[in-house]
This record gives sequence, C-alpha cells and structure tokens, in this order.
Amino acid sequence: MTVGLGHAISYDREGNELWRLGGLSGQPTPTPVADDQHVYVGTGALGGPNRPLAAVRPGAEGDITLEEGETDSEQVAWFQPSGMPDVPSPLVYRGRLYSIFDDGILNVFDTRTGQRVYRKRVGGGGSGFSASPLAADGKVYLLSEEGDTFVIAAGDSYEELAVNGLDELAFASPAVADGALFIRTMTKLYRIEATP
Repeated sequence: MTVGLGHAISYDREGNELWRLGGLSGQPTPTPVADDQHVYVGTGALGGPNRPLAAVRPGAEGDITLEEGETDSEQVAWFQPSGMPDVPSPLVYRGRLYSIFDDGILNVFDTRTGQRVYRKRVGGGGSGFSASPLAADGKVYLLSEEGDTFVIAAGDSYEELAVNGLDELAFASPAVADGALFIRTMTKLYRIEATP
C-alpha cells in the first residue's frame, strides 16, 4: 500500500492495483495500520482540521472513494474527517484505535464503528508528540518530544498510570523486543526491562 497526497492505493504482490481511496488531504506521513477487521488509512495536517481517517474493509476493490458527505460505504466501514495524526501512526489495540496528535490530543475510536470513545489532552498539556504509540500488557505508551513516556490504561476512559521522564528530546517511536522496551532520545538509546 502507498499513501500520497490525495490518495491511498493498495496493490497485490504482483503490483496490480486492488483499490484506490481518494479524498485524502494533508500529509501522508502516518503509516496505515490493520487488524483482522480493517485497514486504517489516512493523512494528517500539522495544526489543521484536515485529518481524514478511513477504515477499509477486507476485499475492497476498485475506486472506493467516498462521495462528499458520505461516512461509509460497502467497502469503507467508517470515515472520520479529523482522526489521523500529522506524524505519529495510529495504534490499534484491543478493539480501539489510538490516535495521538502533534499537540498531545489523544483520540480513541471504536475500531468496529468508528465512533469516538474519548478525547483527552495527554498529561494535561504542554507536550508535543512525534513518536507513534505502543501497547503491551493492557497499557498504552505515549512518548512525548520532551522525553516523557505517559503510560495509560488501555480502555474506554483516560487513566494515566505513570509518567517516566528521560530529560532529553525524543522523536523516534519506541520499540519492544526480547521483553524490553527500547527508547531512542537525541543522544542515547535506552533498554528498559522489568527486574525479576
């Protein structure tokens, strides 16, 4: 799949176009994500309202662009006109799609219906976000540009469990491997794991 200015296009392994979704304005920076229900694709806009996010059904074919004012179709399960972040890719976890905007606004959507479950400013404000969220063990990890990792409970309401600061700028998305969390800041790479 490729996402560009105005369109997302899905291809098969031989390079043949499967479907094309138009009407995507803004920057094609966030990576599409998927679960067993849909492919979630869209484009973001720094500080702007044009942040389209669509949930495409498996087996979609042809031009699946929605008509103006439409929010679903046979091939698009749901559409949110302002659901996609500018830079971070969204996270799909336990039936919820977590979308953290550059200004720290977290939108959480029901992956089945596209309805917003809640909207909250992470940490009360003042933080920018470029890293994509990460989830493990019922928790969602949101790394701010200031190097603070906000740990929230996965679910239907905002519950901040912890804030862990590294006192250095961080733009890269965290990663998990071999039971450890890896975080890269401007000058360091951290490996964080639970002690036995």
